[in-house]
Amino acid sequence: MTVLEQIEKQIEKVETELNTFIDNDPHWSSINEILQSIPGVGPQTARMLIVECPDLGKGNPAELASLLGLVPFNRDSGKFRGLPGIQGGKAGVRTALYMAAQVVVKCIKADNVFKKLYERITKNRPHKVGIIAVAHKILLIAHALVKNNTKWENKLLKKEN
Repeated sequence: MTVLEQIEKQIEKVETELNTFIDNDPHWSSINEILQSIPGVGPQTARMLIVECPDLGKGNPAELASLLGLVPFNRDSGKFRGLPGIQGGKAGVRTALYMAAQVVVKCIKADNVFKKLYERITKNRPHKVGIIAVAHKILLIAHALVKNNTKWENKLLKKEN
């Protein structure tokens, strides 16, 4: 057995144990269900948010987004004025939310709130700016849903009916 195979087995074992822990604990299980009700958020993204963001649903959501590195900061120094960009924070969570945003933006549904946000932002800005905005929105929605202990509802569907 190669070293790579051993590492893959260890990763599988840890993921299985983590899933078992989340499934057997009522509190974490309910948060997992809430997070997975959000479009684009799958089991891996939900697990990453549960493990890396214990403050999800508590405190100030703007501070949480900044802590995770999803808030653009100006890169200014003296007379130099640079473009704003994201950096720092928890790269694993940021990557998971970035991938969730990529998935939800590619969704074809016309009632997709995230796709509408992406299209509005990317009219005059690059693709990555729109994806980060959607990732930020997913985080804010996840924070609000966990705080209120409710699952995702698409408000656009209710307006049309």
